[in-house]
Amino acid sequence: MLKKLKEDFQLGIVTLFGICTVGAIIPFAIYRFSTGNTAVGILDSCIVLITSLMVIMAIRTGRVEQAGKLLVIFNCLGVLITTHYTGFVGVFWMYAAILTNFYLSRSQIFAAVSNVVTILVLTFAIAEFQLLAQLWTFLITSLLLTLLSAIVSSRNQAQKNSLEKLAAIDPLTGAFNRRIMKQEMLLAVEEHSRKDTPMAAILMDLDHFKTFNDRFGHEIGDHILTNFSRMVLAMTRKNDKFFRYGGEEFLMLVKNSSLEEAKAIAEKIRVASENSGFCASDTVTVSLGVAMLQTGESSEQWVSRADKAMYRSKALGRNQVSIFTEQLNANL
Repeated sequence: MLKKLKEDFQLGIVTLFGICTVGAIIPFAIYRFSTGNTAVGILDSCIVLITSLMVIMAIRTGRVEQAGKLLVIFNCLGVLITTHYTGFVGVFWMYAAILTNFYLSRSQIFAAVSNVVTILVLTFAIAEFQLLAQLWTFLITSLLLTLLSAIVSSRNQAQKNSLEKLAAIDPLTGAFNRRIMKQEMLLAVEEHSRKDTPMAAILMDLDHFKTFNDRFGHEIGDHILTNFSRMVLAMTRKNDKFFRYGGEEFLMLVKNSSLEEAKAIAEKIRVASENSGFCASDTVTVSLGVAMLQTGESSEQWVSRADKAMYRSKALGRNQVSIFTEQLNANL
């Protein structure tokens, strides 16, 4: 669980918010009940319960964004209801809600709209300001805080997205790197075990790549790798993933497809590479191996079978597509 919280920033924020909210409100709930203010005590208890359920949903189901948006709504409703019962002093909870809402949801627009609507309802419908100056002070300061929080949160999100992209993408080819490949293959195995979704791995290796480097230089070799990757990325379907496995080897994760469909994709890549003209002095071909994910196997076993199929293509003369079968495995 701690590893999951470290890897998912928003899940960590949602969980931290839940812990802080529960920890802050429980003393208030105890105080309300002890002083006979049962209605507000029940309200505080409901806030604790619903917040806890939202955090549990995020951790157990992985639906972090949905849980975050629900917490934003609940955050705003909590401020409105608290102000209704406690009077003017309740409006000060809005400042805390403004700051947290932008981190609970990835959607800056959703958080901003939720904040502005809540501020307007508080100002003109619920909070009983004794002086007009109090009303305008709260309205202006809360809207300014919303604007500043939106700017800071947007910049933080942009920087986070940029860093995540740098950490996920192979700088030469533009394909996902091996670290992301391992994560995605594990997720595919988990999805297959839950939903029985058909998954295929296509492992591909550029033929005689060392010869290209030796004959034409590493600059031409890099040019071939880059253009091959761009070509395959352009052919990759929306839900599929393309990774640089290492050196001149690449792997494509094909989701929700039959063996025949995966084989057709592999053949399309093979033909496109053969006719690509990546190198003016020679033809760039690729050998491919296809393996369907089997129930109960690990991602490593799955990739290993695709690797065996790919080496079968090499053994048969290269520039071919091979499918992993038990008969192929027995002959290796």
